[in-house]
Parts: sequence; C-alpha cells; structure tokens
Amino acid sequence: MAFDPEGRLYGTENSGDRDDNEELNILIEGAHYGFPWRMGQTNTPMQFAGYQPGSDLLLNPQAGAVQGGEFYDDPSFPSPPIGVRFTDPVKNLGPDADLYRDPITGQIRDATGNVGGISTFTSHRSPLGLVFDRDRILTGNYVGDGFVLSWTGPESPLLAPFTGEGEDLIHLDFVEGSDGKVLHARKIAAQFLNPIDAALIGNQLFILEFGNGGRIWKVEFASTVAKENELIPAPIKVELYPNPASGTLRFSVITERPEMLHINLVGLSGRRIDSIYRGVAPAGRLEISDYMVGGLPAGVYLLEINGQYSGQFIQKVVLL
Repeated sequence: MAFDPEGRLYGTENSGDRDDNEELNILIEGAHYGFPWRMGQTNTPMQFAGYQPGSDLLLNPQAGAVQGGEFYDDPSFPSPPIGVRFTDPVKNLGPDADLYRDPITGQIRDATGNVGGISTFTSHRSPLGLVFDRDRILTGNYVGDGFVLSWTGPESPLLAPFTGEGEDLIHLDFVEGSDGKVLHARKIAAQFLNPIDAALIGNQLFILEFGNGGRIWKVEFASTVAKENELIPAPIKVELYPNPASGTLRFSVITERPEMLHINLVGLSGRRIDSIYRGVAPAGRLEISDYMVGGLPAGVYLLEINGQYSGQFIQKVVLL
C-alpha cells in the first residue's frame, strides 16, 4: 500500500491461479473490493450453479490449483453480502501491463485501444513495491506519479503465455476518467530478477530483488526529462518475406537505437487481430521468424509497428 501526493491510499492485489486481472485499488474506509466473489473485472465462476471447470478458458492446466482440483461447481459457495456494492479497481488504459485472456475464445489480447482498459494489470504479474512521488520531487513526465514492480517472471507457467510480461518497473500515469481515476501503465525498466520491494528517496528509486542474493538496484531519474516528441525520430525499416505469405510469415525490424516496440497484425477495418511482439528491441535487427498465419482467412492485412522513438510503421501483408 502507498499514499499518493493527494493523500489517497492505494493498494495492489495479486489474484489467484485463474487468469483474472491483478488489481490496483483506491482504498476507502468501508468499501468492499469483491473477494472472493469478484477478481479484477470478472466474477468468480464457482459461485454460480452448473459451473464446469473443463469449459473455463481462463483456467491454465499448469496451475497448481487446477491440478489440485480446487476449481469445481460449489453449491456451498456463500452468497455476496446483502446490500454491498463492490468497488472496482483502477482501469489501466495501457500501453503496457494490459494483456488479458479472452474468456470467449481463450486467446490472449492486448487491451490497449480496443476494450477501454482492464482492471488493472495483466494476470499473474504479482504487483509489488508500490511507491508514489508524494513530495513532487521528480520532474517532467514523472512528477507526482506512481511506480510499481512485477515480481513474477517468465519461469512461471501462469505468466509465461502472456509474452513480454513480468520482472519489470511500471510507471503509473494517472488521469481523470468518466468513472474516476484511470491510469496509463508504461514499462520503463526491465530484466530484474523477482523484484519484491522498492523505496523512492528523492529522485532515486531503490529496487530490491528476491533472487540473486537480494541485489539492490538504483534507478535515478534525471533532473530534467525530455519529452518523447522532442526526440529526433529514427525511421523503422522492415524486411518482410515472403509476401504474399502462406502458413508462416518471417520479417525483420531494423531500428537505429534500442526502443520499446509493439508489433501487431491488424485487419483492414483497423481491428487488432494479434499482438506479435511487445518488448524492448535492441539496436539493429530484430528477427521474427515463423509467425503462424495459416489459420487466418486469405486476404490483405496490415503489419503495424509502433516504436517508442521511431513512431508508427504500416506494411501491407497478403495472405494466401
């Protein structure tokens, strides 16, 4: 838990073995945050008669609770308290930490720009080390904002399907939404080993790792921060082959500097079909090989690449 500069108290929450969202809540005296009847933005299905875990696409067969038979049709599941209204978590509008599993198709989706955000973080990240710039010491894009760690890494069979997630530092940029506070989550540092706690002292953020003997990292925020639109853009170059493609697609993305890339396959209507890559690409060549397209209908698609510094690049792809 942590207080923001206005004195609001926030708390993070790690959901269970089902692919429910992880939460960030504004903690208010007397409020009820849903457990065990609601996690993230989904209702716990065991409370409803006729629940069939074999048909629940939010259950990962590798989860310990699934293997232990902890999900079942439970007639004894208690009813919610009469008259209690659950308080929803803060919505995350992306662009990061906002992957979710579609309960209808079982596919992992990126919520950025297409479902109005999620409540609040990608499943199984285990958000820890919540801090705020309470004294407004930081400058630029970070003044007065919050930061949170993700403890879980890709070694977890629960988080592993959510490619590119975990063991990172997320910047929480809060804005006012139609129903209260919402946030934009942006990854600003990664490749920690199970980071478990943090302390912000002045303009220095100290991050404690659980692994590797308990290392401590120092993230220092500059006294001045350049806005992204002040950076000189370096254009993205793409080598795509074959095009037209059938079965699999291979392409290379060439950048002049290390930067965060989001690569999506998009239909001509603008609907995002799949998130191909999310992460920090090294300077030079990023190879995406054998991306499966055989299950898609023939037609024209768009390869959409959004670069942290390079801007957006669109390439037509013809699938046979």
